[in-house]
Amino acid sequence: MVNHKLSPDQALLFRIVHVKNMPWILEHGLHCRNSKCIDPGFVNIGNVDLIGKRNPRSVPVDPGGGLSDLGEVDWPLLRSKNFQNDPDDPGKKERYQAEALAYQHVPVNALLGIVCYTDGVRNQLQDACKSKGLNIRLEVRPGWYF
Repeated sequence: MVNHKLSPDQALLFRIVHVKNMPWILEHGLHCRNSKCIDPGFVNIGNVDLIGKRNPRSVPVDPGGGLSDLGEVDWPLLRSKNFQNDPDDPGKKERYQAEALAYQHVPVNALLGIVCYTDGVRNQLQDACKSKGLNIRLEVRPGWYF
């Protein structure tokens, strides 16, 4: 996961979520905002103004829909692997919190791994994965977070 070279032909999707959302995600996968399968306890960490501006926009290419069915990714930003706050680019944090370009749903079995901030969270995720019979790579990468 970490050694993967990002390019337009070999891309990884990243989704930053609150750790409290992980038990539901490990059971149901990742779903877009417009999905009929919604986590009733979802903890939002995204910029509410940005989400509100994106929702009504339509996507002019197949499969169509709106940005709530998929979303925007700043690939050069993700390729830089620099997830720190930047005083010269105050909008960087919000762009990292955009949804990945995945149409409607990413099943749990498509996840290559989960990255978290601390060993304690990794241990919680390890227990949650084990209880659901999932073998998902878990890594602690505090430098990837704000």
